[in-house]
Amino acid sequence: MMRKKYISELIKKKPSNVYNAELHKFAEINKIPLTYLLSLSPNLRKKSYRYIYHVNRLVRIFETLKEITTILKESNIKYAIFKTLPPFEEAIADIDILCFNNYNQIVNMLLSQGFKIMETYYYCTTLEDYKTNFKPDPVMIDIYNIISIGGFEYIDKKNLSRYVKKYRVSQIYPWIKLFVDDFDTYLLSPAAELATVVAHSIYKNLSYLLRDFMYIHSFSSSYSSPDFFSRFIKIVKENNLTIATTVYFSVSYHLAKLINDHNAIEFVENTIEKLHRDLVLIPFNDFLVKLIPYKYPYKILLRAFFEKVREKNSRKSLPLVFTNFKNKIFLVRLFRAINLE
Repeated sequence: MMRKKYISELIKKKPSNVYNAELHKFAEINKIPLTYLLSLSPNLRKKSYRYIYHVNRLVRIFETLKEITTILKESNIKYAIFKTLPPFEEAIADIDILCFNNYNQIVNMLLSQGFKIMETYYYCTTLEDYKTNFKPDPVMIDIYNIISIGGFEYIDKKNLSRYVKKYRVSQIYPWIKLFVDDFDTYLLSPAAELATVVAHSIYKNLSYLLRDFMYIHSFSSSYSSPDFFSRFIKIVKENNLTIATTVYFSVSYHLAKLINDHNAIEFVENTIEKLHRDLVLIPFNDFLVKLIPYKYPYKILLRAFFEKVREKNSRKSLPLVFTNFKNKIFLVRLFRAINLE
């Protein structure tokens, strides 16, 4: 039951005057370290080198994001920042940019400004910040030509291009004003952003983290209008993400029930109802013990994979999936699922 207590404390941001190393580690594993550190008293936070590290790194990430926006402002490149800014105050792994045209041009423009190349593939190039050297997590920029796992396209950028808009960043992510002056940039709409987060969890991470639930928890408080649900369902169906979304929201539902998060429960139920699907039932005891990080069952991954390969672009990318060593974990789990069928 200790794990249930930890989950509840993190989601509800229960204040604490005592540092708990085990809870901190649990938050780190689930990629929400700042959520825990922000629950500590101001005096404890000032003494925490990890808190100072995350805050300084966030400041540089936002400075870099503003800098990139300025660099691209005068170009004819169509892009969107995606899968980067969570709707809650939290550490950010890296900056993800989806390029809809002139992929090589955007890479060369950033290289000319001093950003350093780390890795390059035809579907994604990773750059490193030229100004700082955070260890063990340098500030990195991933520029995507295709949203993929090792070349397997799991969400169509042409579909997403219809949901890109120039936003005042704080309009969607108010918390960033704690770290940087507000600015305008191109973002996915909230509904498209959530669909991308769902797809990333299923196809790339192959597991559900407490960070995923924080998305549902936050969205359930901010986006409950019929229009939002309609847009989200439309994007899910356009991108053949019905199974992925059903599974992701089912895990969220079980977790919401576990900690009595009524807004999240209602948000999930409304989504599942509009998808005309049934919740995927997970044995409660198994869920409680193995929940976080929760590895999606093999059969579910298989079903989600076959739903995606209905799309022409996903089918065309299959040869890359089976020849790219980076896909080893994904492929092992996929083949296991096939053998179980």
